[in-house]
Amino acid sequence: MKRRYRFHPGDYALGENEQFYTEMAARGWLLERRGAWLSRFRRGEPARLRYRVELSYPGVFDESSELPEEQRSLYEACGWRFVSRGGLVNVFCAPEGSGAPEFYSDPRQQADTLKALRRNYLLGWLPFLLLAALQLAMGAALFGGVGSALGRWAVFLRLAWVTETALVAALALFLLRELVALLCGQVRTGLLYRRLRRGIPLDHAPGRRQRLYRAIRGALLAGCAAFACLAAVQWAAGRPAPLPQTPQGPYLLLGDLGHRGERTALPVKGGESTLSHTRSLQAEQWQTREFLREGEQSPWLYQQVYRLGSEKEARALLPLLLAEAPFARDPSAFAAVQAPGFDEAYCAGFECAARRGNTVYFITYSDLIDHPEQEEALWQALAQREAAWREG
Repeated sequence: MKRRYRFHPGDYALGENEQFYTEMAARGWLLERRGAWLSRFRRGEPARLRYRVELSYPGVFDESSELPEEQRSLYEACGWRFVSRGGLVNVFCAPEGSGAPEFYSDPRQQADTLKALRRNYLLGWLPFLLLAALQLAMGAALFGGVGSALGRWAVFLRLAWVTETALVAALALFLLRELVALLCGQVRTGLLYRRLRRGIPLDHAPGRRQRLYRAIRGALLAGCAAFACLAAVQWAAGRPAPLPQTPQGPYLLLGDLGHRGERTALPVKGGESTLSHTRSLQAEQWQTREFLREGEQSPWLYQQVYRLGSEKEARALLPLLLAEAPFARDPSAFAAVQAPGFDEAYCAGFECAARRGNTVYFITYSDLIDHPEQEEALWQALAQREAAWREG
């Protein structure tokens, strides 16, 4: 293996970065490139090198964050070799014992180089503040009704928490990890700035620090990776497969509703009869679509079935499905109906939704719009299928 990638300390940890690269060089891994989170090393002979980090400090409206060419040339003339740049961090190295002087004899001068980094950490709070404001706005929109765009986004996110729990958890842990890094970076940069302003020189070999911080970030990263892998496995397991001729779950087939045609496929993407069965961390899910050719008629049936961990969770999910109805597009369009065997049921045009215990159904059926009498047959067939599945 000629190259290796390692997570490096944050931009604020100047001494830790210098020591990190020095120790890697002593083990024969020489810095080749510094990225946002990772540094790339190439394999070489173990070397006794001194690494030094110099921060760029561009103005607010400067287009480039590179170190001025004359400053870089001055360091190289003093015996320092430029190695790599990542963001504001510029890395130089020199052989140990070469006599290359330190960049600053007065720590107060080095304190000025932290201004751009401190500004970046302050600006880093903006996305999190905007995200928090958006969450509050979506919560208010959801509380006041789902007709607005924000309300629909709030419904989408709440549904995603049920149907894609692992993926949402992975994203949440990633954001939390970045928030922890931002908070630590701002605090550590402020402390370093004050030490330098008091004339205390930078410690170029600080030893092992931030063990608690590294443990927290490591645990968050591990959790994020675990949830992401679980989400990928669930996605692969839940990919649509041809719809079986006999039900493999608590869902209906068009044959259960009296249709006797042959299965067909629509000449569009997603026009095949399929079944998707998966389990999130909160719900077991079945999604089906079926198309038949029955003489001159072409009946079709779409279903979503969710079996949750408790009846309370099922009660909370049903209004979200009504809000996401592709045809009605508004919970107020649904009328409550009596459906024997179900705790609650609603209908609007093509679409029906019902709940029994901890199981929620959402059905879109072509015959409901022209044959309202089919509604009773649908509820009866669904109740029988649900009871048979529970007994089986």
